[in-house]
Amino acid sequence: MKKLLFATLSALSLNAYAISLPVTESMVNSQVAKTFPKTIKKIELTNPQITLLKGKSILCMDGIPRIMFLENQFKVCASFTPNWNQKEARLEATNMEVMEINIKDVGSVPSALKGIISEVLFAIEPLVLYKSDSWFLKQVSAIEVEKGILYLKY
Repeated sequence: MKKLLFATLSALSLNAYAISLPVTESMVNSQVAKTFPKTIKKIELTNPQITLLKGKSILCMDGIPRIMFLENQFKVCASFTPNWNQKEARLEATNMEVMEINIKDVGSVPSALKGIISEVLFAIEPLVLYKSDSWFLKQVSAIEVEKGILYLKY
């Protein structure tokens, strides 16, 4: 079945200047979940959930600091711009901005503190959400995001 799909897509790409394949939000979340947990600057990030929206999308994930005296789990939601890095064949989150942070046993973080946390937490941009070694995905030239769907452009 995969060979038939690949052959069909190859034939279509020869006859068309560009081809676009839709990928649902659940498919994106399934693939991204496989690349987590990841530890960035001594913060373990887990359970990523992406909501695809036109323009900016939303990424929510859990975090656990692995720093002395800081052990409270937190949940962070940030808006981001999905970007496909063709050279590296990976989906990246760029232009991240913290929308909400809830710390266990503390509650919601005040908006003044969100800006500071945003600078620290997302100074690691771009955040790699998914990376592929597939020849097929290395051919993606760009992505287009609509509500609930990500289109792979070839």
